[in-house]
Amino acid sequence: MTTGRGLMASRLLAAGWPSLFASYRHGEWESDDGWIMRTCSFSGVSDFKKLHVWQKAHALSLCVDRISKEIRGARYSSLRNQIFRAATSIPANIAEGRRQESEKEFARFLRYALNSSSELEYHLILALDTQVISEADFRSLATQTIRVRKMLYALLKVVAPNKHTPPAQSRANETASAEPPAGTPSAPGR
Repeated sequence: MTTGRGLMASRLLAAGWPSLFASYRHGEWESDDGWIMRTCSFSGVSDFKKLHVWQKAHALSLCVDRISKEIRGARYSSLRNQIFRAATSIPANIAEGRRQESEKEFARFLRYALNSSSELEYHLILALDTQVISEADFRSLATQTIRVRKMLYALLKVVAPNKHTPPAQSRANETASAEPPAGTPSAPGR
């Protein structure tokens, strides 16, 4: 029976991590672009600040804070607040989940962080479509958001290997070819 680091490494291999990472050495998976996921048993590392996904999510929050401060007008104050709240919710849920007593509870908080990343992505699309953020800011933030979401999915596959497929993915396959109902509004230029 495999335990500790061996178990985590075998879970990473089973979850398809070699396609995400260039190399494995001494308990670490390193990606082609240099970010590292350290593998360890759940109880071995409780400091959320050591999780690379938290570091990336925190950096995203700081970028969102800087850009959301530039959104002007009372009409957009709610959107500005929602963008900021969704962005800060991602690292906050990672941190809160890391302090839980089981991998199952940690996985639950990772799912909350995933949901917040989807919410943030929508609010960024809305901000772009209403022209309250620039195309360059949108691209930067959306890219970071998607990157963090991919990292969260990868970590979730390790923490909860039997429950890694989100419900929205399986429903998306069923409805991918369905036409939108008549009269559904669409954003200009999309």
